[in-house]
Formats: sequence, structure tokens, C-alpha cells
Amino acid sequence: MQLRALVVAVLLYGCSSDQPGTSVAVRTPPKPETKVQRTLIVVGRDDVKGSLPGPCESFVQDYTGLHPIIDTFPSITQDSIFMDTLLMEMGMHYVTSGWGNWELGPRIFSMTLALDACTCQVHKAYFYNQIRPDSTWDLRVTERVVCNVPDSLIPWWTDQ
Repeated sequence: MQLRALVVAVLLYGCSSDQPGTSVAVRTPPKPETKVQRTLIVVGRDDVKGSLPGPCESFVQDYTGLHPIIDTFPSITQDSIFMDTLLMEMGMHYVTSGWGNWELGPRIFSMTLALDACTCQVHKAYFYNQIRPDSTWDLRVTERVVCNVPDSLIPWWTDQ
């Protein structure tokens, strides 16, 4: 019995040593509620940094005011997303990207970024804003940041 107590004491002492360990901290995102609210944020590029939660939070935020209203789509090779830069500054890294048109909806350019167990998607959507006198349309640009929210809980796009 005393030998068993001695072995346990030695093991516990070894586990509580002040020596640096090789453990790795992994951030685990919180579990989202059964419904996630979309937050619309209208800001300029200079003001956006303070509005973005950490990449391991669960949220959906739409940003307008980051891009000027345009009249034609840029080529996909000339297109870029603004919010990915801020997420990369928080330590996230690029995973994948793609683009396409939603049926009866906006053109979307998307990017996925990750940090440990945390995943964010950034989507840049072009919505038809209003018709001009020459019958062309203004294209309003919205960037959406979705972090740690399953697809089934993401609210639908709105053009407002």
C-alpha cells in the first residue's frame, strides 16, 4: 500500500513540474445557438477593425461601405476581399476560395480561413442596387464574415 502511494506521489510530482511542456493550446469555438442573427455593419475601411470579433467567436456579420458602388463586375482575377486581411492579421490562414453566381441571386466570391479548430468564411456579394436611366444597374457590394456557424444556421442574404 505504501509503495502504491509512493508511485502515485512520484507521478503527480512529475505532472506538476515547473519544467516547460510540449502541450499545444487549441482554441475551440463556442457552439452556436439554434439560430444565428445577422448583424449589418455600415462602415468605411478605416473603421472596420474594431467591429470584428475574434475568429473563434460564433457570428455572422455583413459589411457595406467597404467598396464603392460599381456598374460592371470586375474580372475574377482582379477581384479581392477586404475582410480576409483582417482575419489573417488575427492569425488565421488561407484554406480555399471560389466564386460563382447564385441562381436568381448575387455573384459571390468566397474564401475560407482557419485557425486551430476555428473556421471563418468570407463572402463578397454583388447585389443589383438600382436601375440607371440608361437601363444599366448599379452593383452594391457586401462582404459577409461567417465564423464557426454551421451552414444550416446561417441567415439568408438580404439586399438591404
